[in-house]
Amino acid sequence: MRPSAASLLLAPLLLAACVSDSPNVPTPADASGTVDVEILGDGFVRTDGRRIPMDAFILEMRMRMRTMTPEQRDLFLVTVTFAPSLDGAAAESIAHRDRDRLLEQCDIMDVGVVKLL
Repeated sequence: MRPSAASLLLAPLLLAACVSDSPNVPTPADASGTVDVEILGDGFVRTDGRRIPMDAFILEMRMRMRTMTPEQRDLFLVTVTFAPSLDGAAAESIAHRDRDRLLEQCDIMDVGVVKLL
């Protein structure tokens, strides 16, 4: 059985109707919680005015995420910026490594949205 010409024309229209202009990304106003973190490029991050090791930050995030419902985690927003405290290729390499690790851990913790600035 061959599809009719009308059904072939209708299929792309139906698919286009499902497409949204913008993803469902929470803004800080409607997020269940937010964390701003700066990756410093030396194995440390800055968050809430504190300079702490990346491992300590990830541990704090895990503890915080465990107290949340799945719906709250879906609306949780982590904003990541780079502010390397050291110059050079080594600092940049460490910053990228830390960024990749942080993204992986956020995925494991089911963080709703991670914004890279």
